[in-house]
Amino acid sequence: MNERINFQDSKVLIICPSRNWSSIERRAYKDALLLRDMGSHVEVFCIEESKLHNKLKNSLIDCIVYKGRSTVKSYDYKFYKELKNILLITHYNLVHCFRLDYIWTICLVMGAFKKIPLFLTVNKDFTQTYKSFLRKFILRRVDRVFSLNQAHTQIIPVFLPVHKRKVKFAGMGVELAIKNNFNHLSFEDKSKLVTIVDDRAMEQLDILIQVVLQLASKKNIELIIYTDLNTDEKEKVKLIKNKIISNGAGRFIGVRKFESVSLAFSPGHIFVSLFSDEVFCDYEIDAMSRGLFVVAPRSVARGKLKSWFYQNLRTYKRNDTSSLYRNLKELVVNHNNLLKSLESQSEEMYFYHGVDHYVDLLVKNYLASCRARLRIASK
Repeated sequence: MNERINFQDSKVLIICPSRNWSSIERRAYKDALLLRDMGSHVEVFCIEESKLHNKLKNSLIDCIVYKGRSTVKSYDYKFYKELKNILLITHYNLVHCFRLDYIWTICLVMGAFKKIPLFLTVNKDFTQTYKSFLRKFILRRVDRVFSLNQAHTQIIPVFLPVHKRKVKFAGMGVELAIKNNFNHLSFEDKSKLVTIVDDRAMEQLDILIQVVLQLASKKNIELIIYTDLNTDEKEKVKLIKNKIISNGAGRFIGVRKFESVSLAFSPGHIFVSLFSDEVFCDYEIDAMSRGLFVVAPRSVARGKLKSWFYQNLRTYKRNDTSSLYRNLKELVVNHNNLLKSLESQSEEMYFYHGVDHYVDLLVKNYLASCRARLRIASK
């Protein structure tokens, strides 16, 4: 039992069969590094040649390649067989899933492995409820459900058949840039907008370009587009540049390759998030910690976060040009005055979304579930 408590030589299986590179995949990747550094042997069940797979290989994390579908509606028999064979061959001390659409199949498999705790991390807006009797019965196998933001913690039990005591707020767990004031971010001549575009955000980019064109006719602004693409990178970058040129926006819109958040946000005043499929994005919390104002797609979670303590968060309606324009114009016009009201960023942001809080909560719940599973198996 001491080995489990210290995570020494314990074996952890992380399941994230996804081709995306959103907050949830980045969280799975960071958890793999975190657990490895704590002494665990980590294996990640992921899709071959996905961005997650490539990042893990570069970090020398063992991967189990899944060659099936990257999305399923409920149950996948091929995935069921592969996962069952994996669990029969290797004894894992815990399993952590980062994909809601696969959790149903995983629960069915793990019904035969009662000693192993099962965890789920969720960061998506729900479009339907999952409260049928069958789903409720299946989801009983999950020991904990982790949410990456406070508001979503309250929403999860409404849509998923899981008791609220099992739902834990983990935070984004990012290395935040702690600052006491942001006066150096004020601008005199030009307002700098920053956005990050991946494969999911390509459609939303057209709307942003149109809004920037409108703003540029009245204000001195600059937009820097950082590309972080998984597939057909050269073709998509060429497409983005052609859109900029065809709109006559080459003077105030530039394109650069994304390398890190620190490099992307260092020249900016406003971060425009295009990730409408996420409840909340780790890039958004990172930008706010650096004193940038953030304009993000509207969601229930972002709305609640805005009303709580995130003074530099604005939300816009997805695919609504006027809503995005209105929010950006307000920030561009009043940026320096709004910046003074921040002076020091909310301490709650650093406490709840910093890496220390995340690690403490993760370890605490891992250990509690390991003990509980051992008691269940011994009966």
